[in-house]
Amino acid sequence: MSSGSVSWRIKSFYGLGQAAESIKNFGFGTLLLLYYNQVLGLSGTYSGIAVFIAVALKVFWPYDVNRRRHGEIRAALDAKRSAETGDGLLAD
Repeated sequence: MSSGSVSWRIKSFYGLGQAAESIKNFGFGTLLLLYYNQVLGLSGTYSGIAVFIAVALKVFWPYDVNRRRHGEIRAALDAKRSAETGDGLLAD
């Protein structure tokens, strides 16, 4: 493996992890809408508006824990590369 790239195998494992997270988030969102509608008695329209507002806020006000240009995945890949090569994190 060259010092400047991350292997295809590592990238594919990160992709599989992202797929699992997406499935979890989809299920959580579906159950959340069901909870709003069936348990709290909120109409489907208002439940949809609440989700729309949350997604819109996330688009216009992104929350990035790592404060990096490419988000969490890039930071994780850089950390993995750093551990393999023994050098510090790469700058953007």
